[in-house]
Amino acid sequence: MSNQNKGLLPVRTSVRLRERNYSAPVAYFVTVLAYYHQPIFSEIQEARVHLLDVGNIVQDEWLKTPLVRPYVSVDSELLVCMPDHVHGVIWILNEHGERILSAFADADTVCSPGYQQQSIGSILSHIKAQVTRRVRGNWGLPSLKIWQRNYHESVIRNSTHLANITRYIQNNPSRWQQRL
Repeated sequence: MSNQNKGLLPVRTSVRLRERNYSAPVAYFVTVLAYYHQPIFSEIQEARVHLLDVGNIVQDEWLKTPLVRPYVSVDSELLVCMPDHVHGVIWILNEHGERILSAFADADTVCSPGYQQQSIGSILSHIKAQVTRRVRGNWGLPSLKIWQRNYHESVIRNSTHLANITRYIQNNPSRWQQRL
């Protein structure tokens, strides 16, 4: 960046907590947004999701993530591609390949700053990159933007929290019409 542009561009800061270990074995509820909220993933008709081409690719890449990353688990019933955003649950498995819920998921592990391999960030980066690569290749649009920068995540703390999130994901299409 040239000196004449310094101070003119916004400084981007991370919304991630520096001390949290985002590769700890827990379940994450994540939301990823389409670039400028474009309705490119699906259409909602009569409270049902009808995936568009991009939504089919998102679903495919999401569900095959465990094949590429065996320390990850996902379920199709814990994924919904809304018109302009995606909600889903991603489990980072423990060393025995088990799903765990923990209110103190990262209390005993402090991470070092910077990029964390096997973290929720690296998992979502991979999904977003694969979707972008496939969509650009399919449509012949090498500079097409699919995703808004970043994502929202929360650690699922217990079975009640998981049940609430499951209900939220499954009921999201019926709420879509209400917000219009």
